[in-house]
Amino acid sequence: MKTKTKRNNKSRKQLLPRDLKLLWGGAANRCSICRRKLVHDRTSFDPDVVVGIASHIIADSPDGPRGISDLLPENRHLYHNLILLCMEHSKVIDEQLQKYTISELKRIKSEHEAWVSERLSARDEMSEAWVSGSPIQKDIPVLDLESLARSGGQTQFIRFKITNMSQTQRAIDCQWEVRGFGYSFRDSDVNRFSLQPNFSKEVIYRLDTEKPYLHEVSELSLVMEYKDITGSTYFTRRELKQVRVPSGAFYEFQRGGMFYPAELITDIGIKSVSIPALNGDRYQCDFGVKVNGKVEIITIGISRTFLTTWGLEDDLDILKSIIAELGSRIICKMLLKKEPMDYLFITDNFPQEYQNGIKGYQLLRDSL
Repeated sequence: MKTKTKRNNKSRKQLLPRDLKLLWGGAANRCSICRRKLVHDRTSFDPDVVVGIASHIIADSPDGPRGISDLLPENRHLYHNLILLCMEHSKVIDEQLQKYTISELKRIKSEHEAWVSERLSARDEMSEAWVSGSPIQKDIPVLDLESLARSGGQTQFIRFKITNMSQTQRAIDCQWEVRGFGYSFRDSDVNRFSLQPNFSKEVIYRLDTEKPYLHEVSELSLVMEYKDITGSTYFTRRELKQVRVPSGAFYEFQRGGMFYPAELITDIGIKSVSIPALNGDRYQCDFGVKVNGKVEIITIGISRTFLTTWGLEDDLDILKSIIAELGSRIICKMLLKKEPMDYLFITDNFPQEYQNGIKGYQLLRDSL
């Protein structure tokens, strides 16, 4: 009869409750790689089931995965050296050591916790009372760009993953648009979709036929417009960053760090905007605005001097974009005061810092 040989392994040091609370709380009960929930809810007959594990980034002993490190043994069991994973990925990271290096696991953990923080912060903001007229709505759908990826060979595509961050509210008639200064690409109306709470949808944007492929576009964002079950319309916006590929041949996109929370879209009565026309020392557009039940024409112009200080005098597409943007804001103020009238933006009416290139334009726009 053979005698079993007992393995001479030292037992792992007990993880401290404080570190486990920080880890599970920071990861929001989800795997840091696949983001699946790590607790299966109890049933009428069975208990909750935990399918997650606190894994070491640097192994707790030198002979373990990624164990060769200057990190002291007493610090290897603390929160900063732990990553929350599902059982599957806990095994994968210890087998695929070339892919899951120390730096890569730290990056994954940091990005996952930032993702959790963004989702919870936006949800908390949206859960505050939203007053519009008489009803108070404590939760609305909130769409965000969760991730993006470039694909293709000679034909380049960007795959945007759009997620409804709400835990309770469905988003209906969802549309998306890539928008920047003097540029806009809006997906077709026939591609509208709905998103259940906490669900995602992948949409595709062809990059190589669009302006941002070869030219830098300032203030580039993915804009998401949608409705809730009451028919109210909202939009959110996520910053997009253009990054040149190593060859320098074209730009690709990265998900930006700036998220703009949901805003309620209200109809201020603008029904049409004409193309820009040069009239002496100004470019101007005619706005068809509904006033007291009738559509009136309000002319909004910008002096060529102002446009020159911004470096924006030559491109008609950009001119229409900025006149439409500034015009809609100034008209909204006029209608609130019940004083609709023609208006001309001239340098004499604004501070000197508003005449400093694109930043000057942004300052003026944001002041309205």
